[in-house]
Amino acid sequence: MANLIIDVGNSRTKVALFDQDELKHFYSLSGEREWTFQEQWEWLIDQSQQFILSDVRGTLDHLPKYIIDQAIRISPDTALPIQIDYKTPETLGIDRLCNAVAAHHLHPNNHCLVIDIGTCIKYDLVTSKGHYLGGAISPGLHMRVKSMPDYTGKLPLIEPEKTAKFIGQTSFEAINSGIVNGITHEINGFIEQYLLNFNDLQIIGTGGDFDFFADALKSTIFAHDFLTLSGLNQILIYQNHLK
Repeated sequence: MANLIIDVGNSRTKVALFDQDELKHFYSLSGEREWTFQEQWEWLIDQSQQFILSDVRGTLDHLPKYIIDQAIRISPDTALPIQIDYKTPETLGIDRLCNAVAAHHLHPNNHCLVIDIGTCIKYDLVTSKGHYLGGAISPGLHMRVKSMPDYTGKLPLIEPEKTAKFIGQTSFEAINSGIVNGITHEINGFIEQYLLNFNDLQIIGTGGDFDFFADALKSTIFAHDFLTLSGLNQILIYQNHLK
């Protein structure tokens, strides 16, 4: 029997079925589809022995009650296979925790820097001894794009492009340069600083916008599309070892 992993985010619910470390099925649900998924939920429940649930939205009406009642719910008090050396663990995002757990599982002999490029860009460091130290958070690609027209009177809303001229010669090119080149330089700068402080550093990239920047980043980065879900799965496996 498999592990059913559910990650309820602000805009999407991600559902995965793992057989030990192997991802067997993955679904990303949004909007009305969450309400028309009942037959698939029944199949997933039938295939699963145990469930784990991460929820940042706070409303779970779209999930089957059986899962809500039976699932392990991730919280700051959940026992983890890594040590959290963070001054305010109650404020630490579940996705950051899960990414750190997955990174340490994948590369247990290395210090790991996770760069999660989504709504926000998150940098998280877990040591080779399994100590989560913390990191940084900055606005993501589309947050920066939307802030321009929101906070100015004349700057337009653009659709960012990967190719960004260094010297923009139109308003679009200037905004695109500032945002895309700015994020690229930010990420490369963070990586350089971490490499100065940590030997044998494994860098792992994830998040919905990681591919947008992957080609422009200087360092060798291990890409992982399902890092948060993998971390949730490892937490569930660890919970079973504690029983």
